[in-house]
Amino acid sequence: MFRATPKQLPAKLFVASLSLVLTAALLEVGLRGLDWRGYHQDRQVIGAGARRAKEDRIPFVWPLYLPHAELAFRYDGNPRGYFDDDSTLRVRLNNHGFRGTDHPKAKRPDLYRVMVVGDSFTFGEGVRWEHTFVYRLGEELRKRVGPGIEVLDFGVGSWGTRSQYHYLVHEGMEFDPDLILLVFTPNDAEYAGGLDVWENFRQLYTPPPALRASHLLSLVYANWVRIVEGRRYIEELVTSAMEEQEKWNRTLDFLTEIGRLAESSNSKFAIAIFPFMIELDEDYPLGEIHGLVSERAQRDGTPYLDLLPRFLGRRYTDLWVHPTDQHPNETAHAIASDALADFLVERGLVRSPTNAGIAEPAP
Repeated sequence: MFRATPKQLPAKLFVASLSLVLTAALLEVGLRGLDWRGYHQDRQVIGAGARRAKEDRIPFVWPLYLPHAELAFRYDGNPRGYFDDDSTLRVRLNNHGFRGTDHPKAKRPDLYRVMVVGDSFTFGEGVRWEHTFVYRLGEELRKRVGPGIEVLDFGVGSWGTRSQYHYLVHEGMEFDPDLILLVFTPNDAEYAGGLDVWENFRQLYTPPPALRASHLLSLVYANWVRIVEGRRYIEELVTSAMEEQEKWNRTLDFLTEIGRLAESSNSKFAIAIFPFMIELDEDYPLGEIHGLVSERAQRDGTPYLDLLPRFLGRRYTDLWVHPTDQHPNETAHAIASDALADFLVERGLVRSPTNAGIAEPAP
């Protein structure tokens, strides 16, 4: 083996250092070209005047949007190339103030109506309408069951089970659903115990100002802190949240009440649990919350599906809408829609109306 002599060592060190610097410089240029970095500004949600006026609100339900309101989600960069050229995703709500195409409130007799109720995951923040799991689920069920299946999106960001229940009581049941599918996420207990992973978790691995000038250094820092500190932070957050037993009981009680409401209206009711896109392995830190919902569903005899097994083993950052937005992206929505279609069909929760085909299904 060739070894450098003492006289050759400085030259060897210089060459090695120069190679390291050049490699780092090339990586920096490449990362800048792809806009991959460890620091981003917070996203902006633009929708001035989109929400219902105070006098038109439903008690305990917030927010509610106006028919045909327009929203925009603007991001600091477009590293996946998914958004518009200005790093924005624009949404136009339907005639009832929800995501999706316009449709009448009265259900046509040739349709079997599935009402998907949830929060920002169900709304599909940061995802185009045709890529959301609600849209995909409708397409899949029409293929598997028949053309008379209509799947409607009633997801609103910040809604917990209390808002969902009161919306159904005051307005939702007027849509005459055949099936209410409630999609639960781990912070639907009105943020019990401060269970808000989004902003606080991201702030945990935000690089200090000295590193933000470099895409490479900021990215290395962010990933290192996320791996080293992320799980500990979330486990502590969940431990704190689980101490709020009274809040969780109220949340679970609303699930029970929604089931009773559905039964009184001759509607079916089912629950799906959508995991946070974080630490998707056998030690998923929010599993205890999934367990609470599953136990309540079993107690009430409510069909339920925990979507977590479909995501296990996936690199969770690959399923984010954006580095500043841990909502599930279009890939995660596709995984969820396939799992939900399997669940609904296998459990016999959807059927083709006996008079399907009299008219074309709603889009």
